[in-house]
Amino acid sequence: MTVVMEMAKLAVSANFVNSGLRGRGIQSGVALIQVLLITTIISLLAIRFTDTARNQIDIASKFEDRIRAQFRARSVINELLFTELADSIEPVSTAQRESADFLNYTKKINYWGESFTWGKDVTISIQDLNGLAPHRYPDHPVWRRLLINQGLRFEDINRYLGEFSDIQDPDTRSWIFGDIEPRRTSSGKAYLNGYAQSDMVLRWVFSDNPPLLHTLLDFSHVRAPFRMNILHSPNQLIQALFEAETASLIIAARNNNAQSTLQLDQLLTADFTPESTNRYSSSQKKITVFAKVGDTIWHETNILKISPRAKIPFSVVSGG
Repeated sequence: MTVVMEMAKLAVSANFVNSGLRGRGIQSGVALIQVLLITTIISLLAIRFTDTARNQIDIASKFEDRIRAQFRARSVINELLFTELADSIEPVSTAQRESADFLNYTKKINYWGESFTWGKDVTISIQDLNGLAPHRYPDHPVWRRLLINQGLRFEDINRYLGEFSDIQDPDTRSWIFGDIEPRRTSSGKAYLNGYAQSDMVLRWVFSDNPPLLHTLLDFSHVRAPFRMNILHSPNQLIQALFEAETASLIIAARNNNAQSTLQLDQLLTADFTPESTNRYSSSQKKITVFAKVGDTIWHETNILKISPRAKIPFSVVSGG
Protein backbone atom coordinates (compact mmCIF):
# COMPACT_ATOMS: atom_id res chain seq x y z
CA MET A 1 0.00 0.00 0.00
CA THR A 2 2.78 2.41 0.94
CA VAL A 3 4.66 1.61 -2.23
CA VAL A 4 1.58 2.32 -4.31
CA MET A 5 1.05 5.66 -2.62
CA GLU A 6 4.66 6.70 -3.23
CA MET A 7 4.41 5.79 -6.86
CA ALA A 8 1.23 7.90 -7.15
CA LYS A 9 3.01 10.90 -5.60
CA LEU A 10 5.88 10.55 -8.06
CA ALA A 11 3.43 10.44 -10.97
CA VAL A 12 1.67 13.60 -9.78
CA SER A 13 5.01 15.37 -9.35
CA ALA A 14 6.07 14.35 -12.84
CA ASN A 15 2.80 15.73 -14.28
CA PHE A 16 3.35 19.08 -12.55
CA VAL A 17 6.89 19.29 -13.96
CA ASN A 18 5.74 18.45 -17.48
CA SER A 19 2.90 20.98 -17.24
CA GLY A 20 5.34 23.69 -16.14
CA LEU A 21 7.70 22.91 -18.97
CA ARG A 22 4.88 23.01 -21.48
CA GLY A 23 3.62 26.33 -20.02
CA ARG A 24 7.04 27.92 -20.21
CA GLY A 25 7.43 26.63 -23.78
CA ILE A 26 4.11 28.13 -24.84
CA GLN A 27 4.99 31.44 -23.17
CA SER A 28 8.36 31.48 -24.93
CA GLY A 29 6.68 30.83 -28.29
CA VAL A 30 4.16 33.64 -27.76
CA ALA A 31 6.95 36.02 -26.72
CA LEU A 32 8.92 35.11 -29.86
CA ILE A 33 5.92 35.79 -32.08
CA GLN A 34 5.37 39.14 -30.33
CA VAL A 35 9.01 40.11 -30.82
CA LEU A 36 8.83 39.16 -34.51
CA LEU A 37 5.58 41.07 -34.95
CA ILE A 38 6.96 44.21 -33.26
CA THR A 39 10.14 43.96 -35.33
CA THR A 40 8.07 43.68 -38.50
CA ILE A 41 5.97 46.71 -37.55
CA ILE A 42 9.07 48.76 -36.75
CA SER A 43 10.64 47.72 -40.06
CA LEU A 44 7.51 48.71 -41.98
CA LEU A 45 7.41 52.06 -40.18
CA ALA A 46 11.09 52.61 -40.95
CA ILE A 47 10.49 51.82 -44.63
CA ARG A 48 7.54 54.20 -44.66
CA PHE A 49 9.53 56.95 -42.96
CA THR A 50 12.37 56.43 -45.43
CA ASP A 51 9.97 56.58 -48.39
CA THR A 52 8.34 59.73 -47.00
CA ALA A 53 11.75 61.33 -46.47
CA ARG A 54 12.74 60.52 -50.06
CA ASN A 55 9.48 61.99 -51.34
CA GLN A 56 10.03 65.13 -49.32
CA ILE A 57 13.55 65.46 -50.68
CA ASP A 58 12.24 64.95 -54.23
CA ILE A 59 9.51 67.56 -53.69
CA ALA A 60 12.03 70.01 -52.26
CA SER A 61 14.35 69.38 -55.21
CA LYS A 62 11.57 69.98 -57.75
CA PHE A 63 10.49 73.11 -55.91
CA GLU A 64 14.07 74.37 -56.00
CA ASP A 65 14.26 73.61 -59.75
CA ARG A 66 11.02 75.51 -60.26
CA ILE A 67 12.36 78.56 -58.44
CA ARG A 68 15.65 78.40 -60.34
CA ALA A 69 13.81 78.10 -63.67
CA GLN A 70 11.61 81.07 -62.75
CA PHE A 71 14.66 83.15 -61.79
CA ARG A 72 16.36 82.16 -65.04
CA ALA A 73 13.32 83.24 -67.07
CA ARG A 74 13.16 86.58 -65.27
CA SER A 75 16.88 87.12 -65.79
CA VAL A 76 16.52 86.51 -69.52
CA ILE A 77 13.62 88.99 -69.71
CA ASN A 78 15.81 91.57 -67.98
CA GLU A 79 18.63 90.87 -70.44
CA LEU A 80 16.21 91.35 -73.33
CA LEU A 81 15.04 94.63 -71.84
CA PHE A 82 18.66 95.73 -71.60
CA THR A 83 19.17 95.09 -75.30
CA GLU A 84 16.01 97.07 -76.11
CA LEU A 85 16.92 100.04 -73.93
CA ALA A 86 20.65 100.27 -74.62
CA ASP A 87 21.88 102.40 -77.51
CA SER A 88 24.86 100.08 -78.04
CA ILE A 89 26.37 96.97 -76.50
CA GLU A 90 30.12 96.52 -76.19
CA PRO A 91 32.06 93.56 -74.73
CA VAL A 92 33.79 94.06 -71.38
CA SER A 93 37.39 92.90 -71.25
CA THR A 94 37.04 91.38 -67.77
CA ALA A 95 34.17 89.19 -68.93
CA GLN A 96 34.95 88.54 -72.57
CA ARG A 97 33.40 85.08 -72.70
CA GLU A 98 30.11 86.20 -71.14
CA SER A 99 30.01 89.33 -73.29
CA ALA A 100 30.66 87.33 -76.46
CA ASP A 101 27.89 84.89 -75.59
CA PHE A 102 25.50 87.74 -74.86
CA LEU A 103 26.25 89.42 -78.19
CA ASN A 104 25.66 86.13 -79.99
CA TYR A 105 22.30 85.78 -78.27
CA THR A 106 21.20 89.28 -79.31
CA LYS A 107 21.92 88.51 -82.97
CA LYS A 108 19.10 85.96 -82.90
CA ILE A 109 16.43 88.44 -81.82
CA ASN A 110 13.44 88.82 -84.12
CA TYR A 111 10.06 90.50 -83.63
CA TRP A 112 7.74 88.17 -85.53
CA GLY A 113 7.31 85.48 -82.89
CA GLU A 114 9.85 82.95 -84.18
CA SER A 115 11.44 81.09 -81.26
CA PHE A 116 15.18 81.31 -80.64
CA THR A 117 17.52 80.04 -77.92
CA TRP A 118 19.10 82.24 -75.27
CA GLY A 119 21.82 80.21 -73.60
CA LYS A 120 21.31 76.68 -72.33
CA ASP A 121 17.76 75.37 -71.92
CA VAL A 122 16.10 78.75 -72.52
CA THR A 123 13.81 79.46 -75.49
CA ILE A 124 12.31 82.87 -76.26
CA SER A 125 9.87 84.37 -78.72
CA ILE A 126 9.18 88.09 -79.19
CA GLN A 127 6.13 89.28 -81.05
CA ASP A 128 5.81 92.97 -81.77
CA LEU A 129 2.09 93.60 -81.50
CA ASN A 130 2.10 95.78 -84.61
CA GLY A 131 2.67 92.61 -86.63
CA LEU A 132 -0.79 91.28 -85.68
CA ALA A 133 -4.34 92.14 -86.73
CA PRO A 134 -5.85 94.72 -84.32
CA HIS A 135 -9.04 93.67 -82.52
CA ARG A 136 -10.04 97.27 -81.84
CA TYR A 137 -9.94 98.24 -85.52
CA PRO A 138 -12.16 95.87 -87.54
CA ASP A 139 -11.97 98.30 -90.46
CA HIS A 140 -8.24 97.67 -90.88
CA PRO A 141 -7.69 96.10 -94.33
CA VAL A 142 -5.89 93.11 -92.82
CA TRP A 143 -9.20 91.70 -91.54
CA ARG A 144 -11.02 91.68 -94.87
CA ARG A 145 -7.94 90.42 -96.72
CA LEU A 146 -7.51 87.63 -94.17
CA LEU A 147 -11.14 86.54 -94.32
CA ILE A 148 -11.19 86.60 -98.12
CA ASN A 149 -8.17 84.32 -98.23
CA GLN A 150 -9.83 81.99 -95.74
CA GLY A 151 -12.45 81.31 -98.44
CA LEU A 152 -15.43 83.02 -96.80
CA ARG A 153 -18.36 84.31 -98.80
CA PHE A 154 -18.70 88.06 -99.33
CA GLU A 155 -21.95 88.14 -97.31
CA ASP A 156 -20.37 86.34 -94.35
CA ILE A 157 -17.35 88.65 -94.36
CA ASN A 158 -19.59 91.72 -94.23
CA ARG A 159 -21.67 90.22 -91.43
CA TYR A 160 -18.65 89.29 -89.32
CA LEU A 161 -16.85 92.60 -89.74
CA GLY A 162 -20.08 94.61 -89.38
CA GLU A 163 -20.91 93.02 -86.04
CA PHE A 164 -17.27 93.20 -84.93
CA SER A 165 -17.35 96.95 -85.55
CA ASP A 166 -20.82 97.61 -84.14
CA ILE A 167 -20.02 95.96 -80.82
CA GLN A 168 -17.14 98.38 -80.26
CA ASP A 169 -18.36 101.67 -81.74
CA PRO A 170 -20.14 104.15 -79.39
CA ASP A 171 -23.27 104.69 -81.48
CA THR A 172 -26.35 102.54 -82.01
CA ARG A 173 -26.35 102.64 -85.83
CA SER A 174 -26.05 99.22 -87.43
CA TRP A 175 -23.57 98.36 -90.14
CA ILE A 176 -26.67 97.62 -92.26
CA PHE A 177 -27.77 100.96 -93.67
CA GLY A 178 -30.96 102.29 -92.06
CA ASP A 179 -31.00 99.76 -89.21
CA ILE A 180 -30.10 100.13 -85.55
CA GLU A 181 -27.92 97.79 -83.56
CA PRO A 182 -29.68 94.90 -81.82
CA ARG A 183 -29.43 94.62 -78.06
CA ARG A 184 -27.44 91.43 -78.27
CA THR A 185 -24.92 89.84 -80.60
CA SER A 186 -25.66 86.76 -82.67
CA SER A 187 -24.03 84.72 -79.88
CA GLY A 188 -26.33 86.25 -77.26
CA LYS A 189 -23.88 88.76 -75.71
CA ALA A 190 -24.73 92.37 -74.91
CA TYR A 191 -23.19 95.08 -77.10
CA LEU A 192 -20.27 96.84 -75.42
CA ASN A 193 -20.37 100.08 -77.41
CA GLY A 194 -16.75 100.50 -76.41
CA TYR A 195 -13.33 99.13 -77.30
CA ALA A 196 -12.60 95.46 -76.57
CA GLN A 197 -10.50 94.86 -73.45
CA SER A 198 -9.76 91.20 -74.14
CA ASP A 199 -10.19 88.66 -76.94
CA MET A 200 -13.76 87.91 -75.84
CA VAL A 201 -15.32 90.19 -78.50
CA LEU A 202 -13.52 88.28 -81.24
CA ARG A 203 -14.73 85.03 -79.67
CA TRP A 204 -18.34 86.30 -79.63
CA VAL A 205 -18.32 87.35 -83.28
CA PHE A 206 -16.73 84.20 -84.70
CA SER A 207 -18.18 81.69 -82.21
CA ASP A 208 -20.14 79.95 -84.99
CA ASN A 209 -16.90 79.00 -86.81
CA PRO A 210 -14.41 77.48 -84.29
CA PRO A 211 -11.65 76.63 -86.85
CA LEU A 212 -11.70 80.19 -88.20
CA LEU A 213 -11.77 81.60 -84.65
CA HIS A 214 -8.71 79.55 -83.72
CA THR A 215 -6.82 80.92 -86.73
CA LEU A 216 -7.82 84.52 -86.02
CA LEU A 217 -6.78 84.27 -82.36
CA ASP A 218 -3.29 83.25 -83.49
CA PHE A 219 -3.06 86.12 -85.97
CA SER A 220 -4.41 88.99 -83.86
CA HIS A 221 -4.25 90.76 -80.51
CA VAL A 222 -6.48 93.12 -78.59
CA ARG A 223 -3.58 95.54 -77.94
CA ALA A 224 -2.29 95.62 -81.51
CA PRO A 225 -2.10 99.21 -82.87
CA PHE A 226 -3.85 100.38 -86.02
CA ARG A 227 -0.71 100.88 -88.10
CA MET A 228 0.61 97.42 -88.93
CA ASN A 229 4.15 96.36 -89.80
CA ILE A 230 3.91 93.35 -92.11
CA LEU A 231 7.62 92.67 -91.55
CA HIS A 232 6.74 91.84 -87.94
CA SER A 233 3.92 89.44 -88.84
CA PRO A 234 4.34 85.70 -88.17
CA ASN A 235 5.19 83.57 -91.21
CA GLN A 236 1.77 81.89 -91.13
CA LEU A 237 -0.03 85.25 -91.18
CA ILE A 238 2.03 86.50 -94.13
CA GLN A 239 1.27 83.29 -96.00
CA ALA A 240 -2.43 83.70 -95.18
CA LEU A 241 -2.49 87.29 -96.50
CA PHE A 242 -0.51 87.17 -99.72
CA GLU A 243 0.16 85.01 -102.72
CA ALA A 244 2.88 82.40 -102.28
CA GLU A 245 5.52 84.32 -104.25
CA THR A 246 4.98 87.57 -102.36
CA ALA A 247 4.94 85.80 -99.00
CA SER A 248 8.19 83.99 -99.82
CA LEU A 249 9.90 87.28 -100.79
CA ILE A 250 8.91 88.97 -97.52
CA ILE A 251 9.92 86.00 -95.35
CA ALA A 252 13.24 85.49 -97.18
CA ALA A 253 14.12 89.20 -96.92
CA ARG A 254 13.84 89.32 -93.16
CA ASN A 255 15.49 85.93 -92.68
CA ASN A 256 18.47 87.32 -94.60
CA ASN A 257 18.32 90.61 -92.66
CA ALA A 258 17.49 92.47 -95.85
CA GLN A 259 14.28 94.19 -94.73
CA SER A 260 15.74 97.64 -95.32
CA THR A 261 16.23 96.96 -99.05
CA LEU A 262 12.88 95.25 -99.55
CA GLN A 263 10.43 97.33 -101.61
CA LEU A 264 7.53 96.37 -99.40
CA ASP A 265 5.16 99.04 -100.68
CA GLN A 266 5.35 97.52 -104.15
CA LEU A 267 4.54 94.06 -102.82
CA LEU A 268 1.50 94.99 -100.74
CA THR A 269 -1.94 94.95 -102.32
CA ALA A 270 -3.70 98.26 -102.92
CA ASP A 271 -6.03 97.83 -99.94
CA PHE A 272 -3.05 98.20 -97.57
CA THR A 273 -2.89 102.00 -97.58
CA PRO A 274 0.10 104.00 -96.23
CA GLU A 275 -2.09 105.07 -93.30
CA SER A 276 -2.62 101.44 -92.26
CA THR A 277 0.99 100.25 -92.44
CA ASN A 278 4.49 101.27 -91.38
CA ARG A 279 7.99 99.81 -91.07
CA TYR A 280 8.74 100.64 -87.45
CA SER A 281 8.68 98.82 -84.12
CA SER A 282 5.88 99.52 -81.69
CA SER A 283 6.30 100.05 -77.97
CA GLN A 284 4.38 96.91 -77.01
CA LYS A 285 5.85 93.45 -77.38
CA LYS A 286 4.66 90.03 -76.35
CA ILE A 287 7.58 88.11 -74.83
CA THR A 288 7.32 84.38 -74.09
CA VAL A 289 10.08 82.53 -72.23
CA PHE A 290 10.55 78.80 -71.62
CA ALA A 291 13.29 78.03 -69.08
CA LYS A 292 14.20 74.45 -68.13
CA VAL A 293 16.04 73.32 -64.98
CA GLY A 294 16.25 69.57 -64.45
CA ASP A 295 12.85 68.15 -65.39
CA THR A 296 11.04 71.39 -64.55
CA ILE A 297 9.97 73.91 -67.22
CA TRP A 298 8.89 77.45 -66.34
CA HIS A 299 6.69 79.15 -68.96
CA GLU A 300 5.99 82.86 -68.76
CA THR A 301 4.33 85.31 -71.16
CA ASN A 302 4.17 89.08 -70.68
CA ILE A 303 3.14 92.11 -72.72
CA LEU A 304 5.83 94.73 -72.13
CA LYS A 305 5.62 98.38 -73.04
CA ILE A 306 9.13 99.57 -73.90
CA SER A 307 9.85 103.28 -74.28
CA PRO A 308 13.61 103.93 -74.06
CA ARG A 309 13.24 107.73 -74.05
CA ALA A 310 10.46 107.85 -71.46
CA LYS A 311 10.93 108.60 -67.76
CA ILE A 312 9.74 105.04 -67.03
CA PRO A 313 11.48 103.09 -69.81
CA PHE A 314 9.41 99.92 -69.53
CA SER A 315 6.39 98.47 -67.81
CA VAL A 316 4.46 95.19 -67.73
CA VAL A 317 1.13 95.85 -69.42
CA SER A 318 -0.35 92.40 -68.86
CA GLY A 319 0.51 88.76 -68.37
CA GLY A 320 -0.19 87.81 -71.98
